[in-house]
Parts: sequence; C-alpha cells; structure tokens
Amino acid sequence: MADGATRLWAMAAVVVLAVSAWLGFRILTVAAPRSASDTPAHRLVTWIGSPTGLLAVQAFGYLAYMVYVRSSTALNRLELRLLNPAYFSLVALALVLMSNLGRLDRADDTHWARRGYATAVIWAVANVAVGVFATVSFATGDPFFEGNYSSTAFLEIREDAALDALGDDCVTYSNLPNALYPRAEAQWSPRRTALESDATTDDLDRLVDSVRRERSCLVWIDAPPRYGHLWTRRQLSERVSLRELDHSGPVTVYLITPLD
Repeated sequence: MADGATRLWAMAAVVVLAVSAWLGFRILTVAAPRSASDTPAHRLVTWIGSPTGLLAVQAFGYLAYMVYVRSSTALNRLELRLLNPAYFSLVALALVLMSNLGRLDRADDTHWARRGYATAVIWAVANVAVGVFATVSFATGDPFFEGNYSSTAFLEIREDAALDALGDDCVTYSNLPNALYPRAEAQWSPRRTALESDATTDDLDRLVDSVRRERSCLVWIDAPPRYGHLWTRRQLSERVSLRELDHSGPVTVYLITPLD
C-alpha cells in the first residue's frame, strides 16, 4: 500500500489530469463548427492523429503498459527512471496546452492564458528547485533516494552490531546485499523470478543444496527498497531452517540450515 505522501501526490495528479483533459476538450470545441460533420468527436479523433495527439498516445500508452508490467510480471516499484519516457512527452503536451489557452480567452474572456503562463513559470522554478535538491540529496546520502549505496541508512546498517554474528566462514545472502558492502560481500537472497521479469529461477533449490555443504547465513534488512521478486522469510522457512543469530534495529541475522 502507498504511504500518505504517495497518496497525496496521486490525488494531485488525478486532479491535474482531470483539469487538463477538461481544458483540452474546451480548446478543441471552442471554435464554431465549420460543417455538419465537424463534431466534437470528429475533432477529437482528428487531434489524436496529429503530432501532439500521437505524443499523448505514446505517453499514456507507455504509462498503461508500465502499470500492467509492474502488476502482472515484475512486482516491483515503478521507479522514476522508468517514468521519464512518459514525463518528457507529458511536459511537451502541457506546454502545448498552455500555449493554446488564449483561444478560450478570445471566446469568453476568462484569462486562461495568464493562468497558463503563471503555471508554466511556477512549474519551471519548481523543477529546477527539485533538481538541485535531488542532486544535493544524492551526494550527501539523504534517504530521499531509497537504495542509494552511500545513504546514511545503509552506512548505519553496515555498522550494525548484529552483523558480528556472521563470522568469517558464513556464505552470506541478503535481501539488500548492496547495503552490506564492503562490510560483507553478500549474494541476493533467493529470487522467485529474475528482476523485472516473470522468468522463474532455481535460486531456492540451489540454496537448499548449498546449505548442506557450507555454513550459510541470511541477513534480512527491514528497510527500503523492498523488492517483490524475492522469496519472503516465511516462504524460505518452508524449505530451509532459519535460526536467528542476532537482531538489532532493521537487521536480523539468521543461520540457514537444512530442514532434515
């Protein structure tokens, strides 16, 4: 489930899309019909075939596909880097919409052009501010970027006392191996599927075999990012035994042994 901030931004996005769609439809229909066949539906279909209409098809088609992929095959978060192809198209569409708001003013004198210009300026300033903030946050390890190797959260995890339970001879697995390096060179804990794919893996079967031959440990870190393609601890415990060695903060260290 999304957190409160994510839900707030989602609601804001819905409102912006609804207002944009309403304004776009008004712009298409504000001019008087040139003929009996010049209906709102005809104008909409004609616009879809125009350069800006094809841009809209690309942007919203891509977003729909990403939602489908993330909810049916790769059950992971839809990250910003995957949204960029749609974002740039939506920026172009928004600028085209704002540049055409003057057509509404000529029809009913509502000052939409002035509002559009103000929105564009605020939007540009906000984008620059967010870009500067993101750059500084990434460089300083701020948790604004989940999974950043140099983040403060990951640095604290590497210093966690619970990791002392690993010893020197334990083959280490983890749900967040990059959070442990260089303190420990961990492998990924068993995956159900490959990352961002529905192709199944034999990771768990190989783990069951390997724990019979070598001392193996699992470091489970209860911190973001949380990946949906990994076997959960409950599911792992159905195939191997997980005996807790130590626990501190978000870090829990288990010794993995055969069930039989």
